[in-house]
This record gives sequence, structure tokens and C-alpha cells, in this order.
Amino acid sequence: MADRPEAQLFPASFAQERLWFVSQLAPELGVYNIAFPVTLPDGLDPDLFRDAFERLVDRHETLRTSLVSRDGRLSQVVHRRVPVDLVPTDATPDEVGALVAADCARPVDLGSAPLWRARLIRLPGDRWVLGFVVHHCVFDARSVANLVGDLTELYRAAERGRAADLPELEVQYADFAAWQRDQLAGGALDGQLAYWRQRLADLPPEIGLPTDRPRPPRPNHRGGEVWLELSAEDNRAVGRLAASAGTTAYAVLLAGFVAVLHRLSGQTDVVVACPVAGRQLPELEPLIGMFVNTLVLRVDCGGTPSFRELVGRSTGTLRSAMDHSDVPFDRLVEELAPDRDAARPPLYQVVLNLIPSIGSPQTGNGTAKVDLILDLAEDADGVLRGRLEYSADLFDESTARGMADRFTRLVKAATADPDLALNRLPLLLDGERERLTGGPSTGVVDPETSVPVRFARIAERLPDEVAVCDSAGGRLTYRELHGRANRLARRLSGVGAGPVAVLSDNTVDLAVAVLGVLASGRPYLPLDVRHPEERVRFLLADAGAVAVVTTAGRKVDAEVPVFVVDEGSADPPAVVIRPDSLAYLIYTSGSTGKPKAVGVTHGNLAAYLDGLAALLQPPDRPVWATLQPLTFDFAVTAFFGALCGGGRLHLVDRERATDSAWLGEHLRREAVDYLKITPSHLAALDSTDLVPRRALILGGEASTVDRLRELRRVVDVVNHYGPTETTVGVLALPADRDAQPIGVLTPLGWPMAHAEAYVLDELGEPVPDGVVGELCIGGATVSRGYLGRPGLTADRFVPDPFSGRPGARLYRTGDRVRRLRGGAIEFLGRFDDQVKVRGHRVEPGEVRHVLAGHADVADCAVTATPDLAAYLVPVGGRRLDPDAVRAHAARALPDFMVPTTFTVLDELPLTPHGKLDRSRLPAPDHTASGRTTSGHTASGHTASGHTAPGHTAPDGAVPDPAGDAPAGEFEEIVAGLFRSLLRRDHVRRTDDFIAIGGHSLLVIQLITRMRKAFGVTLPLPVVFAEPTVAKLAAVAASRIRTGELPPITPVPPGAVEPASYGEQRLWFTDQLNPGATLHNVQYLRRLSGPLDPDVLERALREIVRRHEVLRTRFVATPAGLTRVVDAEPGFPFDTVDLSDLDPAEREEERRALLDEHGGLPFDLATRPPLRALLIRTAPEEHHLLLTVHHAVFDGPSVEVLSAELAELYPALRDGRAPRLPELPVRYADFAAWQRAAMSDGAADAQLSYWRRQLAGLPARLDLPTDRPRPARIGVSGAYLRFDVPADVVDALRAVGAGEGATLFMASLACYVELLRRYSGAHDLAVGVPMITRQRPELEPLIGFFVNTLVLRVDAGGEPTFRELLRRVRQVTIEAYGNADVPFEVLVDELAPRRDPGVTPLVQNMFMLADDRRALPVDMGGVSLEFEPFGLGSAKFDVFLYLWRRPDGLTCALEYRPELFDEQTMRRFAGHYTELLAAAAAEPDRPLAETAAELVDD
Repeated sequence: MADRPEAQLFPASFAQERLWFVSQLAPELGVYNIAFPVTLPDGLDPDLFRDAFERLVDRHETLRTSLVSRDGRLSQVVHRRVPVDLVPTDATPDEVGALVAADCARPVDLGSAPLWRARLIRLPGDRWVLGFVVHHCVFDARSVANLVGDLTELYRAAERGRAADLPELEVQYADFAAWQRDQLAGGALDGQLAYWRQRLADLPPEIGLPTDRPRPPRPNHRGGEVWLELSAEDNRAVGRLAASAGTTAYAVLLAGFVAVLHRLSGQTDVVVACPVAGRQLPELEPLIGMFVNTLVLRVDCGGTPSFRELVGRSTGTLRSAMDHSDVPFDRLVEELAPDRDAARPPLYQVVLNLIPSIGSPQTGNGTAKVDLILDLAEDADGVLRGRLEYSADLFDESTARGMADRFTRLVKAATADPDLALNRLPLLLDGERERLTGGPSTGVVDPETSVPVRFARIAERLPDEVAVCDSAGGRLTYRELHGRANRLARRLSGVGAGPVAVLSDNTVDLAVAVLGVLASGRPYLPLDVRHPEERVRFLLADAGAVAVVTTAGRKVDAEVPVFVVDEGSADPPAVVIRPDSLAYLIYTSGSTGKPKAVGVTHGNLAAYLDGLAALLQPPDRPVWATLQPLTFDFAVTAFFGALCGGGRLHLVDRERATDSAWLGEHLRREAVDYLKITPSHLAALDSTDLVPRRALILGGEASTVDRLRELRRVVDVVNHYGPTETTVGVLALPADRDAQPIGVLTPLGWPMAHAEAYVLDELGEPVPDGVVGELCIGGATVSRGYLGRPGLTADRFVPDPFSGRPGARLYRTGDRVRRLRGGAIEFLGRFDDQVKVRGHRVEPGEVRHVLAGHADVADCAVTATPDLAAYLVPVGGRRLDPDAVRAHAARALPDFMVPTTFTVLDELPLTPHGKLDRSRLPAPDHTASGRTTSGHTASGHTASGHTAPGHTAPDGAVPDPAGDAPAGEFEEIVAGLFRSLLRRDHVRRTDDFIAIGGHSLLVIQLITRMRKAFGVTLPLPVVFAEPTVAKLAAVAASRIRTGELPPITPVPPGAVEPASYGEQRLWFTDQLNPGATLHNVQYLRRLSGPLDPDVLERALREIVRRHEVLRTRFVATPAGLTRVVDAEPGFPFDTVDLSDLDPAEREEERRALLDEHGGLPFDLATRPPLRALLIRTAPEEHHLLLTVHHAVFDGPSVEVLSAELAELYPALRDGRAPRLPELPVRYADFAAWQRAAMSDGAADAQLSYWRRQLAGLPARLDLPTDRPRPARIGVSGAYLRFDVPADVVDALRAVGAGEGATLFMASLACYVELLRRYSGAHDLAVGVPMITRQRPELEPLIGFFVNTLVLRVDAGGEPTFRELLRRVRQVTIEAYGNADVPFEVLVDELAPRRDPGVTPLVQNMFMLADDRRALPVDMGGVSLEFEPFGLGSAKFDVFLYLWRRPDGLTCALEYRPELFDEQTMRRFAGHYTELLAAAAAEPDRPLAETAAELVDD
């Protein structure tokens, strides 16, 4: 030692690395401290003992070691000397445990040696105890014996004055650590590593033990311990079984522990960790240190083995693991679990440890390393003592106590009879079976309490009170309802015995029909008016219906008598109704491919109503509302709860059931006490106004705890559960109780007064609290079973062994549940494939049966994710059309059973056993289930493809080649709602909401979100009738529009044709700037292929003939500007051949010709507004420049012209008739219609809006300019281009989508904020060009249909970006609703005095669009391709153009060089892009603080 330096550095062992790492996660706890008291000889000499202890520390380097992390590597630091501090303490024997426990609870600083602390405790009578606490990094169980043995010998030697009889240590712990690393680095353990990779592949992430609390995101390491004993006799039985099996006691105890874990968790793949000494070499035996390795034992409990078989499996697992035990556990973790979950330990959570001796209960420090550690040790008397350390994060002490007792109970029984199957071994504790099966005794139902009897009594007591009303205004008193029902009952007396079908909407006639059928003594069979005819026919035949009752005007295709509910009254027929008589049949989905009918008796129904009354304690006249049809037994609660409880029933039709605003108002107006609704329906309505006076009742499907608690802040909420087979409801979570759930789902609750609930295993035996089992229901509401299905009835309805009632049965629900502490039941899922879709039970087998019936389907599968998804395999050689299969399914299934998506596969993935391998099914294919339908562009969209005078779209601004992207703001908003609701990345304007995955609940959500976005409510039928993006946007636009304009009618021949307001504005601007080319639009295209110029000219002349606007001149008259249409389609068509020039000269000449031709002004009074130039640059390459005046041409006109060229050119070339329909109207008709609308008051309401909106608008926005504004503004312009990256655009779009806003609105909000910062003004007006083709007949026209909307935004009050975005969205949508008023009319109304130095109303413009002009067009072998070209001009101070592109936005900033320098505008553009990024990144931060440096700049 003298030759050693003060401290030496050595590699840490793998175990030290692991323990150091986990200790850093909870440095404030002593999780890995080991504590034990050592009894010392009486009369101890403390000085001699200290000397002995110092020699012990000198002998073992680990007692002088600390750990240090340097450069990412952990090292041991072995110190030459460390302080040996034995704290002297006087105490009583009772205080020793607390002293040691307190020392153990304090963490050990691993960076400071030594990693132990010791207390020398003197007891009365000169007795001594050493309290020793040491960190696991340098100590293990074997080290205890080594320390005590060495210390004893060292003290005796010191006491007797001799040298200690201890051999020199051959190696130290640091040598072991280095050797261990060499073994791995040299590849000696590669074979063992391969074994573990294979053995632990696909390991379960955790053992699913029942816990008292959810697992926290990070363990707190709070712990506790309980103690157990296995008597000496039972321990000897363990030994005898081990001997007979040729194994060890540990293997038997492991099998017992695994059996308990298996039974408690329900898992057959059970993982238990086994610590092993890790001292394979003899020279390691005498060392103190951390040599323990952990083996991961994976035991298979599948196949219901006997306990003896399980011992054999445990033995094989253990032996195999021991043969590969050299691989450090930490290396396994690194190899097999690289992605750690901080919530749970890697690979295992449970440990079984058989050790030589065990500490006392007094030395625990209140921590836990993993979920469970069971330490077992045999004492001198042969008793097996155990300590179960448990995580208090997960388990209460009583739960841990129960697990310990179950272990000893099971081991005792298993060793007594090892050939018992695992599921036969006892798991319940004394008295537990009685507690779990004891329940309320359900009495006999009084035959006089059937529904007809109850209703008759109420009708007699409350004859003039309203009994039922509906959404259409229908109302019936109890007297009227009773009389009409009795009349129907008497009419039914002539039909045979059997069920009577009821086919009706939710109207008062439904109540008449149901009560009338019941009064006749027959059960009713509810049918849904929306069900396909094929399904209705099947149900009528399968149920054996003897008649159908329906409402007036409804046709029924039935082979039995059909009765229509009518007026009139009668006395009730003399019918005896017994409790066991059927009250109704209701169909549920069937796993065999056909739906099955459940028969519910009058006794069942009466018992349910009594239990419901006991649960809710309703007032004397409860008011109920029901939104569901009676085909969903969910509706029975409100229907009979009201009518048999002396209350009032509100029947809400399907359309109103989707309108949250109407529902909220209806609940308030009608003082509704109770509303029962499915959680998904409630979520779809997305409203906080659905608050009944007394309680909201949730049922039909699972809800979340968080949602329940959120709702309970504003209304009492009852959770209600029950299968159809047990009459509507059997469990409930009352409004005033919280079951303290463990998972995320709301507990089902406790049994209602009429029901008993049991959680049973596969043998029908009760399982302990927290253990998963099948929910089985008993009591007075267990129905008869399935009509005509005796085998299925016997399988699901089984004898009740618990109630003691003769003939009592239990219904096996198939629901996976567990009983929580306190008795509430928690739903966890299904044991079969059955799913819930929008509250309805669906058996995928029934859906598969229908799909497989399609002639082109060879095989199929159906899953729920959560909506139904179909996977189809076509018959060999056939093409499978998913839409055809969808239509086939819709003819046989109700809408909720028709899959949302249809994915076509070559084959279904199968497991090795030939079963469907669901894990290998691809994600549902939404695109395969869509159909496209035609639709027209909604009014109220920005000028998509708007022609920017002076330049066209910058090079590269190419949109989606599909050319079917949403057009305009309304379509953008609707498409965004489609995307978010259907979880799709892309939506086309022609996509059908239903066809691409929508269903009824999603339709409700769509209606709700559209109401929030647009402020209008769309009726449910409208969504189904107009389900595309384009059509729904058009409907929304039409409802927003203030006032309806008259239809467009043709101008009489010979009548004076006035110019439109847009034509007049552009003509007027030309007059102010004679010779200017401000409104020249350049249409430049490259034509590739064998072009015939003569045919091209003929095609263009035909377009001019079709569109008279292209041969129109404008003449000023005293009556105003008029349009003069030339008869002949003449226009200049010049051709130039440059193909003989060299490339450089050719390009220079081409550019010169384009500039010259495009820069010539138009004389609109004398010449046509169109001219053409065709330049030939190669034999099969031409360039076509059409220069058009903007007064007759806008962005969509480009698409019209290109499309007509694509049809006309090949038709004329090939000598066939062009396939172009005649135009429905002329532009002149539009112009006259527009003028008439403004003059005859049709747009007065809209004009009033603009007067209010723009009242007091500042005359101009003063941006800081580089030069004074001239008295008369010119037309010269300049522009610069910049880009916005895709990540910023995506973030901006996401923020907008969250607010029901579009990318246009989000980017405009940033533009408004930038203008605020530059100008200092808060009252800001921005002009937005908008296409005003409000009617479909205008879409095929060429012409000028652009209006300018003035969006006035209040940017004051330091809003956040999100708040400003909401303001912009509101202003934009209001403006679109009043967009028929031409900008020119607004100018005349609001700015009659013009300033030639300022454009009226707005000086800044903004536009975001797709540029569809850039799409290539095929002209029958000649390709027409976009070429960018433009000449500089500017009509406004600043005009910001944005074009969407796949990699973000391409932007062009057009400005007046008279006012701004290029450098100024570049800074403006840079500030805009910075503001976009900052606003998207921090939308909830005040904009004044966002990118604040822009203000300073």
C-alpha cells in the first residue's frame, strides 16, 4: 500500500454503472442502500473494534472506493486511506432498528468515499451492535458474510494480540471489473448474447399486475414491505417436490411466484428477475463488492399446465439462464432495450431472490427499486421467511399483503397437489369469495307493474298533462296518447300472435305505435327508417313479425299487414300481460354474419325502470329528451323513464340531434331534466350548452375520466352501462360518486338495484379485486336470450351459481373488466372481436359476411381503428372497385356498420397457425374509398390564379398537378375540417366527406365546426346531399351571403349593353394614364410538338367567337360606358420565325419581340382587347404570347382559354366537331345583371354592411416612404421575389386550422401586423382581390370577374397572433358574405372625392393563391407549357402576392418605385418572413413582443 499513490482510477463494473445511473435519477433517496445490524460480543472494547474495522477497510478496496464520471465514462476511484468514522450511540434494543433505518434512508454520495456509514451502538448491560449501511455499488448479499467473518477474525486477533488468520486476497474488485470488460470486448460472450437476443425477443413491456394507482411517468421509488412465512412443514413440501422433479427449491418457489403473477395479471408470458451471485471464480469468493448479476427468467404459462408442469418449465428456464449467466444484465439492457421508458425498469419489474439470510422488518428505508421484490430465506428452524418489497407508487400495503398471502396459500396447495392445473389452484383469501359474490337479492316482479299498466295509471292520474312532444311541434297529452294507443291496440287485435314491427321517426306517432303494440299484448320490434330495405325485410322475416305499424306517407315493402298510426281514441283491450311475456325484440350485430334478436320481457323492463328510479330519484314530473331511435335500446331509458314516470318525453329528430345550438336552447326552453347521450355524440356536438337541469347520462360506450370530470364541473353526470341482453342498464356511476379509477376510462360503476355483477375467470370463479376477468350479470333484468338461437343462448346465458334463486341465470357479457377497490367495475376491453361504433355494438363477423357476399371479393377482414376498416382480397383476375363494395354493404347494413375505409390487398396476412395477423395489416387506405363528384367553386374565394398585372406567377410557383385543390377561402376552411376530422393529409375540392371516411358522428362534428367557422348551421340532410368540399363551401357561402341576388337572365337582342363595374374601373384607370400598359396581361406558353400555326389561329378565332368579350370595344356615352361587340372574331395574329438564328441571338431576339409586343397599349374604343404573337424557335418549338387587356380577362379565364385550346386545336386539326357546349350566358348578361342588382335594391343589405364596416375609415395608410408622395401617382412598378420555407408554412397552417382559419387568413394576419408596425396605425384596411363568379353558369366564361374586398382589421389592444387571426377570420368571412357589392360602388358611396395621389379606400393589397395557369396542357400531341413573363407596373403602393408550392410559399412584392427603394422593400419582405416564423412558433404570445426587434429595425 505504501507504494501506491493516494488514489487510483479503475474502470467501473457493469453493475456499478447501472446502479450509479439509477441512483442519479433519484439522488435524494437511498434506494440502493443496504442496511443490517451486526450483533457484537458483550463487553466489546470500542478502541480495539475501531482498529479491527480500519484493518477491514485496508483489506477490501471497495470499502475505500468512490465513483466518478469523466468524459462520459464511469470509473472507480480507490483511495489509499478513508476516514473510518464509527459513530458512538447509546440506545435501547427497541431503538436499534429505527437508528439503522434512519441511517439507511439517508442517501450515500457516490462521489465521496467511503460509500458506507457505520454506527457503534451500546446497549444496556455493555452489549453492542454495529449498525452498517452501505451502497449496493460496492456490496451484495455474499458481502455480508464476508464482512462479518473478516471483522470477527480481525477483532479477535486484536483482542488476543496476534496476527489475523486471514489469507491474502488474490485479487481486488477492480481486477474483476477489468476482467469482466475484457471478456465482452474479446467476444468470449458473443454466443451467450445471441442466446439472450433470441430468448428475450418480443418481451412484454411490463407485467400487468392489478395496481391501486396508475404507473407514474417517473418512479418516485416510494416503497414499503410486508413479511410472510411458509411453515417448516410447507417448506419441506417444497423440498420434496423439488427432489421428485429433479430440481431445486428455488425452481419450485419460482413456479409458485410465476403462478400467482400469471393469475393476477392474466398474462401467460411472465418475466421474473433472478439475482445470481456472479462469483464464478474461486478468487472472487472472499471479496466484498457488487458481483450480483440479474438473470431475466421468462416462463410460459400458456396451455393451462399443471403446477408440476410449470415447475418443469421453470426448471428448464432457470438452467438455460444459468448456462448463459456470464453476460452482464446491463449489457443485455443495452442490447435489447435501447429505448428506455422512464416509467418502468427495463426488461423486468418483478424479482424473486432466495438468499442465505434476511434482515429484520425494522431496517427498511421506505424505498422500492422495482415494482415487487420477493426475498426468501430459510431460518434455522426450517421456516421460509420472506420480505415482499413493493412500490408504493403502485400498491397499497393491503394489496401487497394480499399478494404475499396468495403466494403462501398457492404454494401450500400446489405442493400438496402438484397435478392441479394452474387455474384450479386457490387464489382467493379467506372470506374473499363471500365478499365478491354477495350482492343484493332481486325479488319477484309484480305482474301489475308492466308498462301498459303503469302508463294507464299515469294517464288516469294526469290526463291533461303533456306526455310527449317532438321537434316538429307535435304534442300529445296523456289522455290523447293513451286513447290513440288503445285505438291502435284494438286495430291490431285481428293479427296473429307475434311481434309487431314499428317503423317511425322520432315523432309523437312513435309513442302511439309503441304503446299501442304493447297494449295489444304483443312485443314491439323497432325498425330504423334509414335501414336498407334488404335489412328491413330480413328482420321482419327473422323475427316472425305479424304486422308493421308506421306513419302516414311512409311506404313499407312487407308481406304482412301494415297499419298506419291515425287519430282517434278507444278503451284499452282486455289483455293479460305476464312478467315473462315479451315486451320487445331488439336486434344486435351477430358474429355469425346475421344479426340476432334479443327478447326482453315485461318483467325485465319493469325491473329496469324501478332500478333507474332508484338511481336517479327523479322528481314527480321528470322531463326527458331522447336523441336516438328505439332500434338502439339506449333510447329505452328516456322513452319509458318519462312515460312510465309521469313525465314528459321530448323526441328529437335526427336533424335536430346534430345541431348543438338548437339542442342547447331546447334543453333550456323546455326545462329538460335528463338527457342521455353517447360520449362520442356529445363530443361531436362540441358544445358546453348541453346542460339538462338534473343530470346528463352517458352510456353506450366508454368515456374518459378526464372528460367526465370536466363535464361534472357544470352538470351532474351519471355513467350508465348495460348490454341489450340485460335490459338497457345494470351498472351505474352515480353523479355524486367517484370510483377513483386507475385507467383513463370512466369506471362503469356499481350494480343497480335490480342487478348483480360478477368478475369471473374462465372457469366461472370469482377473481380478486383488480384482477381482469369477464363481467357476468345476474338479476331481474337478464333477458330471455336470443330469438330462435338456442345454442347461442345457452352459450351466453349460463346458470347462476351465486344467487341461490332457482333457475337464475348469468349473462356472460364478453367484456374484460376488473373490480376496483370499493366495488366499482372498470371496463378494459373485449375478450372477442366485438367493437363499439358510435355507441352501437358491431360484430366484425357480420360485416365480413356481407362483404364476402360481393362477387369480386375472395377474402376480407374487418377491424376497428376506431372506425371500421375493411381489407379486401379480389377474386383472381378481377379488378375490385371499393366503391362498388361499399354500395353493396350499404344495401344490407345500417350506416354505422358500413366500413369507413376499404383497402385492397393481394392477400391477407396470416399467422403461422393460419389466423389473421392483425399486426401486419397496413394502415387503412383512405384514398381507395373515395369517389369524386362534380362541384362548382363557392363564391367568396380569393382570386386563385388571379392575374397580377405587370408580371405573372414567379418561375417555379407550380401547384399540385392534380389541379383539384380547394379553391378559395371557404373551400380551404371546409377542406381543413375534412382533413382534421378524417385524419387525412390531403383533401381535394371534389372529395365526398362520406365516401372518404365520414360517418354520422363525424358529420355532426363537421356541422358543429362549420358553425364555429362560418357562423351558420347546416341541416344534416344538406351534408349528405352536398357532401363535397366545393358543394359544402358553396352552401356555407350562400347562407352567409347577406340577401339573395336574382338569377342571371339574357340581355334582350339590340339592348344597350352597359360595361360591368370592373370593366368600367379598369377603363377609367386607362383614361387617367393614357398610353400606359398598366392592365396588360401576358399569356405566354411554350408549344412543344408538331404545331400547325394555321390551325392554332383558327382555334383562337373560335375562342374569340365563343367569348364575345374578346371582341368587345368600350365606348363612353352620356348614359355611361357601354360595350360594343364586333361581329367578326378578328384580332391581330403575328408570326415570326427565329429558328435559323444561333441560340444566343435567337433568345435575345425572342425577348425583344415579347417585350415589344406585350408592352404595346390597347385602345379599347377602337381595337379588340386581344392580340397574338407566335414565335417559331425550332421545328417543333413555338412560343405563343397572347396579350389581353385585364378588363376582359382574369385568372380563371386563363384556365378556360387553355382548356378550350386543348379541345379546339386537335378537333380542328383532325376535322372533327369540337366537344364544347354552348355557353349558358354571355358576359354582357353578367354585366347587365350586376348593374340591375345594384340599382333595384337587391344588394341594399350588403351595401348597408359596407357602410357600417367602413364608416370612419382613414383616408390612407401612411407607410414610411423613401420619397414624398407625388401629387399624381404614376403606374410604373417594380417587384422582388422571396420565399417562405415549408416548415414555417406548415406551422402557420396548423395554427390556422386550430382556429378554423386558412393559410390565407394566417398569412394576412401577419401582413396586417407588419403594416401596423410600419405605420403605427391600429385601424388598418387591406384590399383582397376576389373572384366573383357567384353562379355556376359564369364558370365557363372568359371575362373580368374580379372584385376587391376591403378587409378592415382592428389590430389594437396588443393581441396575440391567435387573437389577431380570429379577428381576421371574422372580418374575412363577413366580407365574403357581402361580396356582391362591386368595389366601384363602394368607392362612389364612401370616397366620392378622389385624391389623384392615393388609390381610394385601400393602398395595400394582399393575395394568396394557387397558380393553376402553370399546369401543362396537352393539345393532342402538342404540349402547352407555362412560361413566366411580365412587365413592371403597379396599381397600389404595395401588393403582396403569395403562391403555394410544395416547398413553402413563393412571394412577390409589387411596389411603386416612386415611393420606395428596392432596399426598403427587401427589408419589408425580410421582416414579413421573420414575423411569419415568429407568429407560428409562439401564437399565444402578444404580437407586440413577437419578433420585437422588427420594431426597432
